[in-house]
Amino acid sequence: MPRTRNYVNRYELDSRLSALEAHMDAKVDAIAATCAQIQRDGAAARAEIKAIETKFDARFSSLTVTLIVTGIATALTVIFGVASFNASLTSNMLSAFQAGGTLGRPTEPRLAAPPMAEQAPSPAPPMRSVPAQPAR
Repeated sequence: MPRTRNYVNRYELDSRLSALEAHMDAKVDAIAATCAQIQRDGAAARAEIKAIETKFDARFSSLTVTLIVTGIATALTVIFGVASFNASLTSNMLSAFQAGGTLGRPTEPRLAAPPMAEQAPSPAPPMRSVPAQPAR
């Protein structure tokens, strides 16, 4: 069966278009209100973040000073520790060397050779005769 067209009269078309336009205007207004709310929330979040950032800056500035002071103290501790170890080691080595030096010396006098006056004179070594060189 063939379909017949339904003709819409002018008044009916105008009322439908007006209703659709009002509906679309309401949707656009709702979207605009949502965007405005998002902007307000974003501004409030930025303000909160700025306040937190200010608090962290104050805390981290003191943390930076603490880290620098700790680093310097650690370096000085290492330097003085190595220096005191070296001084102790040198002192102990010197003490050991001095103690070892006294161990090598005799504590009782040994029997020494008689003085030179009491010794018998040693015989003179025999004289070697030098052969005469033939004249040339």
